[in-house]
Amino acid sequence: MKKIYFIFLALIFALHSYACDNSIFTLTNQVANPDGSITYTFNVNIELGSLDATFYGFTISFNSQTNNPQVIIGGTYPTTSSIATANLTCGTLNGATLTGLTGANINSINNDSDWGPYVGMTNVISFEDGTSFGSANNNICMTLQITVVGCVENIELNANVNNGGLCMYSVSTGQNCTLGIPELKQDEKKIVKIIDLMGREVEYKNNTPVILIYSDGTRKRVMKIEE
Repeated sequence: MKKIYFIFLALIFALHSYACDNSIFTLTNQVANPDGSITYTFNVNIELGSLDATFYGFTISFNSQTNNPQVIIGGTYPTTSSIATANLTCGTLNGATLTGLTGANINSINNDSDWGPYVGMTNVISFEDGTSFGSANNNICMTLQITVVGCVENIELNANVNNGGLCMYSVSTGQNCTLGIPELKQDEKKIVKIIDLMGREVEYKNNTPVILIYSDGTRKRVMKIEE
């Protein structure tokens, strides 16, 4: 009986030690920029337990059913491109700086087969370091901003890429990319003008890029594709 009891306790300990499955991923804001991109703000809390695989970083994927969103690093609007201990709201890094990479640059620092599936994906930003003994071994918290071009319906965090997909989290943006421009149906703010890329007022047409100007002063570039 005692043996069974100790096994039971060991299983409970193991479950609590495998902690990245208790991470938190929250979308706190999304702002439409004048060039049609959207800047997303996140609160991220990554829990690392004693049974987790060594932590070399994480990825965030921006997904759509109808198009391929593109993460913008180093553009006009903000994208967090590096994370050091000074940027954290809790925890510390092991002298590491996690660098934000996208597209063909993903995995250029870690050079790890677990990161291979993300290589070349422009809708993904990876934060990686490649430190020999791991970037962190305690819980870390941070606020991130990432700017993306293209409609995004779902955003997914892989809190520890080397944990074999066991630490996946997703949030919805509330966008529906199949509707083209769902803003036309929203009551919270109204479209007051539609202009073309030259600034001329036009009527909305399919297959033509236009800029929507809203009653709150924000703008968004859209184009609905219709074959």
